[in-house]
Amino acid sequence: MNFLAHFYFSFDDDDLLLGQFLADDVKGKSYQHYPERVKQGILLHRFIDSTTDQHPLCLQLRALIRPHLGLLSPVAMDVFFDHILASNWSSYHNSTLENFAKDVYLKLEKHSGQLPTHMQLLLEKMKEYNWLAMYANIDDTCILLSQMSKRLSYGQLLAKAPDVLNSHFEEIKEVFEKFFPQLNDLTKAKLDTFASHVPK
Repeated sequence: MNFLAHFYFSFDDDDLLLGQFLADDVKGKSYQHYPERVKQGILLHRFIDSTTDQHPLCLQLRALIRPHLGLLSPVAMDVFFDHILASNWSSYHNSTLENFAKDVYLKLEKHSGQLPTHMQLLLEKMKEYNWLAMYANIDDTCILLSQMSKRLSYGQLLAKAPDVLNSHFEEIKEVFEKFFPQLNDLTKAKLDTFASHVPK
């Protein structure tokens, strides 16, 4: 899952949102230095990623696109899923995508002092170009994929990602629609385990 899905799975909790945003930048056990709820957001992000990586439906989809995208097929699949989520947003969330995105940017900006400089810059770029709302449009999603191809190691492998998204759109959507509700249930169950370990 990419940014939009991770933010969706913060369930409107500011600290979980911050943890989800920070997670890819927090290595090993250094998450332990953060406040409890932010720490849970980091661990929740890791749980979502590992669950997605290991789920049979996602493994089947990755096998379908791997011949075209190689080792970056998981990265492309995360973006594809964010596009499906964004383009069907009203089926999953009561707020509009535009309002959800604005709320996310606002909440993260309130915590900007807790972000390392490069993450502050990432947030500024995300807000400036409204990445979260861009995912709703397939052409804009393809632009984001092209931009990613210029930033990542082996990014040239993503050059074919827009074609793969277009040519396998129905298969990607079918997997997402089966997988996302399952991930939602698993994520809520994981949150419950965190709650059970909070001292009373």
